[in-house]
Amino acid sequence: MDWENETNTNEFTSYQGFIYRIDYENGFYYYGKKDFIADVKTPLGKKALAEITDARKKTYKRVLRETNWRKYEGSHDSTGYTIKSKTILRLCKTKRELTFREAEIMFKRDVLFDDKCLNKNILGKFFRGNIT
Repeated sequence: MDWENETNTNEFTSYQGFIYRIDYENGFYYYGKKDFIADVKTPLGKKALAEITDARKKTYKRVLRETNWRKYEGSHDSTGYTIKSKTILRLCKTKRELTFREAEIMFKRDVLFDDKCLNKNILGKFFRGNIT
């Protein structure tokens, strides 16, 4: 299933990622964030490793790769759920903005108090049931 509101995602390299909402057929929904590009550590090959004489040198190189964002279906356990729609809510330019905007949206929409929301916490600090 494709993302709704894919505005400017053809030029996704100018953005770090996006905030999304996934709606399911049974009425449940989930908010999250996803990066367009991942900074991946790739091990050096045998030839490059053989050329390293200093044991303190890195044995990997960093490579930027596109993530699986086009086929992404959320970071929660969605076993048994059928996706109705996937919507991009906001594009963000930095990792910090991604984290802030995700938390902002979830706080504003009271996801911890909605039984239909599959988000169980915000920022790993505020948990459903621990807030009154």
